[in-house]
Amino acid sequence: MKEFLSKNKMLLILFMAIFFVLILTNKSNASSEKYVFIGDSRTYQMIGGAKNEYDYDYNKITSGSAQNSFAKKIIKSHAIVGAWYPTFFTNSNRLNNIKQTLNTAPEGTKVIVWLGVNDLANTYYYADGKLINTYGGTPALKAKEYVEQVKRLAKIYNKLNFYYISIGAVNENRSFNYYSRYLNNSRIDEFNTNLRKNIETLGLTNLHYVDINTQIKSKVVSTNTGDGLHYSTDLYKQISDLIYKEINGNTSEIVKNEETHILDFSRTKSVYKFYSTSYLKSDKNNKLRHIANSKATPIVLKSKQKIKFYTNKIYTLKVNNKIQRLYKVIINGRTGYINVNLLNSKFFI
Repeated sequence: MKEFLSKNKMLLILFMAIFFVLILTNKSNASSEKYVFIGDSRTYQMIGGAKNEYDYDYNKITSGSAQNSFAKKIIKSHAIVGAWYPTFFTNSNRLNNIKQTLNTAPEGTKVIVWLGVNDLANTYYYADGKLINTYGGTPALKAKEYVEQVKRLAKIYNKLNFYYISIGAVNENRSFNYYSRYLNNSRIDEFNTNLRKNIETLGLTNLHYVDINTQIKSKVVSTNTGDGLHYSTDLYKQISDLIYKEINGNTSEIVKNEETHILDFSRTKSVYKFYSTSYLKSDKNNKLRHIANSKATPIVLKSKQKIKFYTNKIYTLKVNNKIQRLYKVIINGRTGYINVNLLNSKFFI
């Protein structure tokens, strides 16, 4: 009898030990979601506002679903008002501060970079005692410079995941001093297009491009902000929600509208494809896959096309180990999918 009780007692202790291990593991997993932000005034405002890059109090974030998701999970915010390329990448002290943060960041930490808008407006900066004319450099060159720097960090800290957020649009109808002379949505689109191309060309598994501009552009034009460069509190909440969902593998449905455009593909040598629904099929998670034994092939767009975009959902398709992001569209009465980048393209007529 004593032996029986002793065995039962041991089993009970073992069961309780396993139970507590499971609880601690769940807590550990829940708390392992960590973020580092590197950005300018838009980042600063979006995540609640810090006094400076070193004393950000993330515990005070209380509004917005994504802001609550980010709250208490941010290791540090290197977000500085007016930040542009020289702020972090020709300033060794600030770059070292970022590296110190990344050195101690746990494996799997997500580093969110949202920089570039000020570079499209500013004209000069000093580097190594020389005056550099940045306006003479194209948005494509600026995007290449940023990707080169973030690539270096991604290679050094290969246990962390880096996400470069596309520059959001500006409201060109509002006056924002000298910015209006240099900063416009055409230059922003050029920067984003090259940013994405350079990141995807690298093929690094821990460096990703996140497109938010496509989904917020129409809202920015209509939002009533003071200077046309910064956003309303409500739009910042939507953007933070969008970023959080995008980098954590969820599809955002912030923008719920339909847009019809005529695009002229005869003016480009690039190949853009229309995937019909007879070729691809979506699942409940908006992931697309090729239909088995389908004889259909993607249609290469080479002429003027009237396209109706359904922008309430983004679908994903894996092609050659790269993820394409597609909208559902209608072309000539046929329903299918097309790359989301086309809403930022130069093919509108």
